[in-house]
Amino acid sequence: MRANSARNRADSAKSVGALHFVVVAVNGGVASAVFAPLEMLQACIAIQANMGFERPASITWEILSPEGTSFTSGNGHRLPTDGSLKPLPPHSVIFFPGFGVIPPPALPGKLEAYQSLGQWLRRQHARGCMLATGCNGNFLFVEAGLMAGRPVTTSWMYAELFRQRYPDIELDVNSILIDHNRIVSVGGILCGLDLMLAVIERHVGAEVARLCAKFMLLENRKPSAVPFDKRQAVLNPDPLIRRAVDWIRRNLHRRISVDDLVAQVPASKRNLARRFRGATGESPREYIARVRIDRAKSLLETSDLQVEQIAGKVGYADTSAFARQFNSQTLMSPKEYRNRFRVRAS
Repeated sequence: MRANSARNRADSAKSVGALHFVVVAVNGGVASAVFAPLEMLQACIAIQANMGFERPASITWEILSPEGTSFTSGNGHRLPTDGSLKPLPPHSVIFFPGFGVIPPPALPGKLEAYQSLGQWLRRQHARGCMLATGCNGNFLFVEAGLMAGRPVTTSWMYAELFRQRYPDIELDVNSILIDHNRIVSVGGILCGLDLMLAVIERHVGAEVARLCAKFMLLENRKPSAVPFDKRQAVLNPDPLIRRAVDWIRRNLHRRISVDDLVAQVPASKRNLARRFRGATGESPREYIARVRIDRAKSLLETSDLQVEQIAGKVGYADTSAFARQFNSQTLMSPKEYRNRFRVRAS
């Protein structure tokens, strides 16, 4: 599949808008994350033509890569691009889907290898381009100095590494998409589809975005809070923190206080709090509250237990208190969460 640019043929004098969309692909990236956004743009062109839009927007795209005229996807296929990195017209939209599905310990090496890509992205943003990234690509944006003072999201798999590496950056793992002053942070690898709906609505029009979502069988929703902060491993090698976390997870059914935790590890309350925040980005109390809700999510997804029973299994004697904490973390009730994410037997 040749990544040739596609262009709306309508008279530019009648165009109500213009979108030049650029995907940046790197070796090891997920091919569908690169090409799916372009399929949505192709659908936009077809929708405008077939629905008789009198003033269709001009839509163009290209795939660029630091690797040159091709890149190797994570599944080993060599795929073509439209060329190497270059200066782009102002108001272009640039999407970097990330480095693909790699274990968190391998990510620092990728960040070092692609420092020049981060610098290029900074230059394009200074030229007036809108930038977006997904999943572990958010790390590159932080390394490039693009996310200072901005909230960031990422995949649950990289959340602990993010908290450890960037303790001063606000991480919001309960959001699919965060748009802040021409920089968009997207959560999972394929959340680029949510990004595309937002980009299409902004640059092409709300009606085309609605029709595109309907055509692609996507929910026509504003990308907002969705509870995908799943069961996370603490990556910090500190044996005291690993011991504390293991004990917490084994005792979620109990009422746990920080004093209880201190009794299990050789550290003072102050020292434990300092080391815990360094490892997880959270206080012990915050971490306990979060993993309780993580466990509750899993039970809601996979079991037939009543909400009251689940509350008890994660350490809540008061179901109302459990429901309030669940809502504060997921922006939905336990019942709403189960209805949306229940894993049903085939």
